[in-house]
Formats: sequence, C-alpha cells, structure tokens
Amino acid sequence: MKWFIAKMIFRIIVSDETKSQFDIQLRLILAPSLEKALVQIKEIGYSEEEIFSSANNKTVEWKFIDVESISELPELNNGTLMHSFTQEEESAADFINSVKTKSQSLTEKQVNTFASI
Repeated sequence: MKWFIAKMIFRIIVSDETKSQFDIQLRLILAPSLEKALVQIKEIGYSEEEIFSSANNKTVEWKFIDVESISELPELNNGTLMHSFTQEEESAADFINSVKTKSQSLTEKQVNTFASI
C-alpha cells in the first residue's frame, strides 16, 4: 500500500449569495495504486455532498466538483515536504507580522494546554 495526497474541490452554494465559494481540501489516501487512490478520493468526494439549512435558514449545498491533482507521497519521514507554494505580497512587513502573530497564537495555545494538565 502507498500513500497519496489528493487535492479535491467542493463548491459551496448558499441561497441568496452572489459570490462563488469553493472549499479546497488536501486529503491523504492509502491505496495500492494511483488508479485505486483516484477512485477512492472521488468516492469520498461524492459521499460528502450534502444540502442542509444553515443557522440563518439559508439552503447550503456542498457539491463535489472533482479531484484537481493526486500524487504519490515519498516515504514519510520527519520533515517530509507535503505542500508548498509561492505567495506574492504587497507588504513583506505586514505578511511577516501576520505569520508571527499566528505562530505566537499556536505557542500560547500549547502553553495553555500544558498548564491545564
């Protein structure tokens, strides 16, 4: 068996909304081959389609669009690269500050978790 990572796309349709929303997910799949992994991930996508009423009484539909990409993962080791992309920002300082703030929040949550033990 091999591990694969798949990028799947859902469309979120909300009644009375004009903006198009999409949920982009990365999923791990354990399968004997790429072909079987693709079948599995599509089955998962279709099985997670749903229509429901939101707290605001709006109809919400999650519609599976398709699998955008799938690839076999290398052997998993500590620090194995799973995903990366290059992002351009107008303000390097603002972006770095945002990253540092989010990181600090993670550290604070970890400290709070240990303090409650």
